[in-house]
Amino acid sequence: MSSGPPSMTEDDVSSLRSDNYVHASQVVDSTTGEQAQRAKSRTQLWNDLKINSLTRSFTLLYTLSLLTLLTRIQLNLLGRRNYLSSVVALASPPQNPSTISLEDDDNPEHSFGNDFETNRRYLTFSWWLLHRGWKDLMAEVEAAVKDVFGEVNPREDITHEKLSELTLAVRKRVEGATSGERRVRKWLPYLLPPREQEDFVLQESGVLSATEASPQSAATLRHLLDDTSDLIDSPSFTHVFSLLNNEAFSHLIDTKCATEAFKGLSQAQKKDQSPPFSSTATMVPVAEPSAPKTKLASILAVISRQSHVIGNGTNPPNEYLSIMEREVRELEAFAAVIYSSNFDLNPSMSMLGTKIGPEGPSTAVEDAPGGEASIIELPIPSAETASVANAEPNEAGRDFGFEKAWGKAVEQS
Repeated sequence: MSSGPPSMTEDDVSSLRSDNYVHASQVVDSTTGEQAQRAKSRTQLWNDLKINSLTRSFTLLYTLSLLTLLTRIQLNLLGRRNYLSSVVALASPPQNPSTISLEDDDNPEHSFGNDFETNRRYLTFSWWLLHRGWKDLMAEVEAAVKDVFGEVNPREDITHEKLSELTLAVRKRVEGATSGERRVRKWLPYLLPPREQEDFVLQESGVLSATEASPQSAATLRHLLDDTSDLIDSPSFTHVFSLLNNEAFSHLIDTKCATEAFKGLSQAQKKDQSPPFSSTATMVPVAEPSAPKTKLASILAVISRQSHVIGNGTNPPNEYLSIMEREVRELEAFAAVIYSSNFDLNPSMSMLGTKIGPEGPSTAVEDAPGGEASIIELPIPSAETASVANAEPNEAGRDFGFEKAWGKAVEQS
């Protein structure tokens, strides 16, 4: 006589541990089909939880990196134009006091976009990433997570090294598996809308209903958006973006998960780093401690909690943002180049003979410190090859100048 059906907890465990997620009762006794279906539903819930937890946290990390870079680009482009308008105002001859003009079109502040309405419209375009771009990015991240983690049982014991390898596999699917793939990866669609949807963004953000922009302001806004697009498509943007992701994923996987999910990881690492010696010449062979393991379900709990920390915008400072800004010195170098480089010289500045931007030889960019197997190893970028390979023929000179300034800024930072 067969025994009674197992408890719900036993059903759950046996179902999750099976390789093909088929409950044992489906094979032993067909009369327990309803219980098997219930257990299968629990298995599906576990799988959904696994995919959703990883997708949410990974998408938040990517979105935070993109938003950090977009903010740096926007603020430094506006700061640069403010500086240019000040230079023009100081160098321009005083107006004839006997002439009264009702128009202010010759004001250098308006010429360089240093007016409130233009700045407000330009900064509004971060709406696209926060409302549309992240959703498209999440779809790609979710597909990568399903490919990599889909067959991993939530009740399976895995090591920290295995977790890092799986995370790296997801990153390579999203960012690119090789340096060449990462170089041509386009992030612009997640950050800025296509031209035909720019008015839609302004409408949704409540800006387009305000005072109608003047033709001069509209032209300046178009110029700012074009400059932003060029910077996002530059090799330097991709490189800094990868460095930011390295720090963010390292903090999540190699710090938070390592300390909260793998309790004995730090002690095991210390033992490995200090092997005992019996004499100055002979080392006593010692059995290496097995790498600590934990269930993927325990890791998912940590990652789910961290998603709230990653998306924290109400109680600054954001922990992950602080680490990015502290560890990735190339971020400030990138911002400094945008502010100081004259890669888009206004004709009026040419007439004044003013030249903005450092000049110097290209310098190799070092990899950011930190991280383990979840980190993407970045090659040392070449300013000449990177700018020429990714630029149109008529823009190669402009990109090369930007890359030279970028190398100099990294060297001095």
